[in-house]
Amino acid sequence: MKIIVNGGFERKKAEVVIAKNGQEIITLPKDAYGCDVDAEEGDTIDVKLKYTYRSVLPLATFAYRKGNDTYYVHPSAMYSKWMNATYKILPFLCIILYAIQPLIQSEGYKWACIGMLVLTVVSFLGLQYSRTSPNVQGKLFKLDVL
Repeated sequence: MKIIVNGGFERKKAEVVIAKNGQEIITLPKDAYGCDVDAEEGDTIDVKLKYTYRSVLPLATFAYRKGNDTYYVHPSAMYSKWMNATYKILPFLCIILYAIQPLIQSEGYKWACIGMLVLTVVSFLGLQYSRTSPNVQGKLFKLDVL
């Protein structure tokens, strides 16, 4: 059985941990994205991301079935958009708004800058919290059988 993991662009700092029937069998290095696992019909496979600060994010849990030899774990569309907004879009909007703030002398504009900064911080904190909340974790990643 082959497992391919795409943890998103922020996965660069994480290792992929694969467990079979509750026992850790493989820890992939930070630059590896797939591995082969020996499994029998009905074995439970857990795929997790382990970050450097030892926080563990469960990605997928599934039971192996014969005939399904390749499993692909990847971020859901919601998680990908949320990560892009939090790490790529919102911080640059804040910087741009604060850079042109001296040109626009308005109380409303200052409040808009503060609001954008608060939105960025809340989005970042929400993304960090979502990794620890069991209710949200199941919606962050998808499992596809190839």
